[in-house]
Amino acid sequence: MLEDSSVVAGSLDDEISSTHELWARLVGRRVGEQIDLGSGPGLSRRAGVVEIVPKATFRFRDAMSQWQYRFPEHQELWMVRVGDDETGTFDPSQLLEVGRARRDQVKHVEGVYQAQRVPLAMLGRALGTDVFRGTLHAAFTPGLRIRCCLGSAEERDAAIASLDAASEIVVDGTALATLYALDLVDALSNTGKRILVGHALMSVVRAFSHDARTTERASASMGVTDSGPVLHVYTDGVKENYRVRTATFTARVEEVAVAAPSLELAGMNGDKRRQLGEVFDETTLDALAIASVPGRVIWTDDFVVASLGRSELGTTSTWTQAVLLWLLQRGLLTETRYTEASARLVALGYTFTSLSPAVLAQAARLASWNADASPLREVVAQLGHAEARPEDGAQLGALLVRDAFTEPLPIEARQRLLFAVCATLAARSDGDRTLAFFERVLGRVFGLNAVGHEQALAALRAWKSAPRLIIAGAQGGPL
Repeated sequence: MLEDSSVVAGSLDDEISSTHELWARLVGRRVGEQIDLGSGPGLSRRAGVVEIVPKATFRFRDAMSQWQYRFPEHQELWMVRVGDDETGTFDPSQLLEVGRARRDQVKHVEGVYQAQRVPLAMLGRALGTDVFRGTLHAAFTPGLRIRCCLGSAEERDAAIASLDAASEIVVDGTALATLYALDLVDALSNTGKRILVGHALMSVVRAFSHDARTTERASASMGVTDSGPVLHVYTDGVKENYRVRTATFTARVEEVAVAAPSLELAGMNGDKRRQLGEVFDETTLDALAIASVPGRVIWTDDFVVASLGRSELGTTSTWTQAVLLWLLQRGLLTETRYTEASARLVALGYTFTSLSPAVLAQAARLASWNADASPLREVVAQLGHAEARPEDGAQLGALLVRDAFTEPLPIEARQRLLFAVCATLAARSDGDRTLAFFERVLGRVFGLNAVGHEQALAALRAWKSAPRLIIAGAQGGPL
């Protein structure tokens, strides 16, 4: 690199200053010209000019290719060779090795998150990202749960009472991520209350939108799963939809929410601030501090945030389904949007999401009454969770079966749904009692629909008489 500056760059051996003997031979040359680099008795070294670029471009390329050498303390960028220099053949072995290492790291982080019930902010930090994207990772990763509440009626009533009493709602990164996943950001403006978002979180949301614009230039991404390497190809339509969705979401948040300064954080006790800072990221700590002012409630889908905020700072809290129920009860949200959002929350692993006959029916419609399709599959599975009372699981299951045998569906689709409900209830630790209750309820819910009732009972008898696969104490469906 020809450097006309008088400042000497330490540790860089590829710069040629104006006092170097090669300067006069290189300066002013054009692409294609030949240069005499040195000569002597019987010796000559010549080179050709292949490309001329600005020195900033040269140094950028150099930093990228020598990143691991120049910046060993930064692991966020790696360069790997995907070809054999001698043969020119494609060889992705190094790339796959990096992918497998990343896969193992992510699986380890997810396991710790599930086992130790750490906050979503810690999950995001361990994944090398923020709480907003960490929440989206948890929501869209099968098997991971987002613990947003305990699910008791007392807890729900307290959350709704907090919304009634508050004049301002502080929204944290987990709640914003949930609204993005549900495509329900308009719920912010429906509350009729002042919405507050910390400056740090607003910056995270803007960065999310900016990254979506950057992704437009990518054609594909590669990863490694337990089944092997996988290539995700991004079509122009997919990239455009992603860009528009993120831009619309960010613009709506900026329009509805007020970016609030965290003045309360500055006045927080130093020891308490350090302790909370070890658990939460900056955006969550901001939200908790802002919500500690009387007359405010924090909207969070992280039960750890709600619990520590209440015990350490005296905050009141609510979560997404509770907010949507509050809006529904006040006529600010349609029942269709509430039931659809609730069904999708179950599918995304939000625990505990309360079910109702209307939510189950909406899940069935979204899945076209296919018991193996989402969100009906996850909603039926929740009937067997330990958090659900056996009477509630049996009652909701019976009402869902009734709806299936009332709808104009093929008999096979009805039977598969009944089989799925029975298998789920039977897999409970109290499966025998729950199934007995289910059978009793099933005899009452059909009313005057005698044909549907008889068909359902016939399907139940078929399920009970069929051999079933027993796995680790769980009772499966007919073989």
